[in-house]
Amino acid sequence: MGGVFPQSRQLGPSQAGVQLNPIRDTSGTGGAKSSDQSLALVGRFKRGRIDKAFRVNGGNLARLLGSPESTRISLLNEAYVQLAEALGSGAYDAVVSRLVPALAINSFAVFNIAANVSAFSVSAAAPSANYLFYLKHLGCFNDGIKLEVTALPAFASDGVTPVASKLITLRVLEPNGALLYQFTGSLDVAAIYPETGEDAFIGTLISEQTDEILFFAAPNASVPTTADCYGKDANGVQKTVVTANPLLLFSEGGTGYSTADYDRAVAALENSDSDFGYLVSAGTQAAALLLKLAALAFRINRQFLFDVPGNLTPAAAIAFVRQLALDSHYCQCYWSPISAIDGVNGGRAIIGTSAYNAARRCARNAATNASGLARKHEVVAGEDWPIVRARMKQLYVPNDFELNDLAANRINPAIFQTYESGGKFVFADSLTLAITNTLRKLISTAEISGDLDEFIARVARGALQKPMDEAITNAYRTLKKRLAAMEYAKWIIPSDELGGASYRLEISKNALNPHERMDIRCMTLCAGTARVITIEQQLSRP
Repeated sequence: MGGVFPQSRQLGPSQAGVQLNPIRDTSGTGGAKSSDQSLALVGRFKRGRIDKAFRVNGGNLARLLGSPESTRISLLNEAYVQLAEALGSGAYDAVVSRLVPALAINSFAVFNIAANVSAFSVSAAAPSANYLFYLKHLGCFNDGIKLEVTALPAFASDGVTPVASKLITLRVLEPNGALLYQFTGSLDVAAIYPETGEDAFIGTLISEQTDEILFFAAPNASVPTTADCYGKDANGVQKTVVTANPLLLFSEGGTGYSTADYDRAVAALENSDSDFGYLVSAGTQAAALLLKLAALAFRINRQFLFDVPGNLTPAAAIAFVRQLALDSHYCQCYWSPISAIDGVNGGRAIIGTSAYNAARRCARNAATNASGLARKHEVVAGEDWPIVRARMKQLYVPNDFELNDLAANRINPAIFQTYESGGKFVFADSLTLAITNTLRKLISTAEISGDLDEFIARVARGALQKPMDEAITNAYRTLKKRLAAMEYAKWIIPSDELGGASYRLEISKNALNPHERMDIRCMTLCAGTARVITIEQQLSRP
């Protein structure tokens, strides 16, 4: 390269000079991740996409999912209540898969002009004639949307004579008239801006701003000069047409769900392009859905928290869990015989705590040490993690025998407990549904081992398609650093089996297929949780 720049990015095979290669960044430390501050759920809502899972947060909850409804109307409404509470209790955001039956229909909104009068209509199928444009709203609002159209004036080459216009402004409105989207562009699919040469077709402009609206224009579509939405009126006010009533494009099709409906909803989470740290049941009592979410948790290496109905007695709660026949440290269940004020709808209700617990874990994960690790060895249970709701009242007080039976069946009660600092409603235990007396029964172990598995898998994926020796060296260096950070954070502790070390890491070529298979073996001892404390006081002689 000549001039003031001394380097070239690529020299020719015979060229003299300085070739500056792109920087190779190996400084990654594998620290904090944001996915463990998010949760995911399947639920019934009055709004939301049905073709894929989508993210919601506290700021867009009402717009994306619609208005809430009381659990007194339907138990299916608990998902909204739990989600809203979770987003205000520590979860940064959530990935939602909307549950709908196969009968759900999302129709097209059709716009046409006949005898200079604009008209909007709804069509279950895409129209083939008698339309100027049509669109599909993938947000699927049960309460519908309004559309507003304005055609901007166009002129002949003399700059004075009005001609039919292809340039329109389209507004998509809430049922109450509030603006959702506004787009201005041409109905001509080949239109470009002469100043920049960029695409001016309104369908393209819409797709660049949102993927919730699919837009289609008729061939050679234009708005005549005499149309009721063209130009300005006698008072100089822009003419606009708007739907008088919301267009009910989406029909939910009821609230009766089949196994296939659950499969679609769970698959949407599994195939989502948005990551999350926790799965929650958000109050569903459908055994088929709970089992499918538990299976998903195993496949994607995520913790699944679900509710046992709080109106059940301990014996009935045990029967509810036993019918699921789960044996997995990925699953944790909570029984909360507590009524409180519904923070979303008002009134008193029994609301599960699975999403609340997950949200508090998200809040815990947001605080990390210098290595980017949160206190995942600290479970969200006990005195430091109280359940805070308005006017809480415990409806059933289990005795010691019932508490023992709950623990034996790996059910974590959320109940009132008394501490030196006073009384609180808390998660009184921290057990997984692993039917074992090993460390796998502890939630702290599930969280730590799950986090490590996820990290190892990501490092292993990064090693794919690299030279074998380089893959082994890089993976070992990265994982060694991670394990040392886990030891420093007290996630793992010294083990007699490991000769006093907290971990053992082995990475090698596979003995039978050393040219393409690499084996990673890691052994750790996760920190435990103080679940049982024995007290003895001895009186001394005078």
